[in-house]
Amino acid sequence: MSISINNAPACPLPNGRRRTGQSRKAAAFATVMLVGLGVGLGVGAGIGSGPAAAAPAATLATNEVRSATTAIEAARRLARTKRVFVVGDSITVGSRPLIRNSLRGQVARVSVDAAISRFTPTGIRLLGTRPAQRAAVWVVALGTNDSPDARRMRSFVGEVLKRARGRKVVWVNIVRPGGYDRVNRELANLDRRYRNLTVVDWQAAIRRNRGWLSGDGVHPTTAGYRAHGRMIAAAARQLARQP
Repeated sequence: MSISINNAPACPLPNGRRRTGQSRKAAAFATVMLVGLGVGLGVGAGIGSGPAAAAPAATLATNEVRSATTAIEAARRLARTKRVFVVGDSITVGSRPLIRNSLRGQVARVSVDAAISRFTPTGIRLLGTRPAQRAAVWVVALGTNDSPDARRMRSFVGEVLKRARGRKVVWVNIVRPGGYDRVNRELANLDRRYRNLTVVDWQAAIRRNRGWLSGDGVHPTTAGYRAHGRMIAAAARQLARQP
């Protein structure tokens, strides 16, 4: 599930294949249609029309709203029992305050470990630390300091998913000149393939908002850091709300 503000691994990966974005959209559409059909069938299947039919239809619609509200509140309560661990480089150093502030009170705890000029292998080793091991959701915002090697990125993702052991993993794609499009394409492929991987499409967000990127073509502006933090927090929050 690729997220925008708006996956063949090098080692065996858990959890098998995942549904495509199209099928998830179809499932969501089907749910909406069933709600609508439920109301429609309540009116048409022998109940008749007019005021006598309106009451059962209205009751059904009210019950659907209550069920949806109950499900949303249950998801929020679930998220508040889960921890989030974020590992990143200098870009995450800049967005760290926004990540923490956005998730405060929405998850049990958020830990952000970010450092300037951090390479992906170094960040992956941090997934063995206590804060990471206690988290249900991992966010990896790395790759900017690595070479634009799609095969190597595939290996990195494979290693993280292997270590994750069923945890939800968020991976932020890369904005940098010099061939990183192929790395992002590989991330998109992996995202479609594995159900516990969600790619945050930072590249697409920058393409739509050029003012979020500074003159070096890598680091965000102040507004960009805020957007980067919001996107990471939104993805982590969404996954924390899932069973």
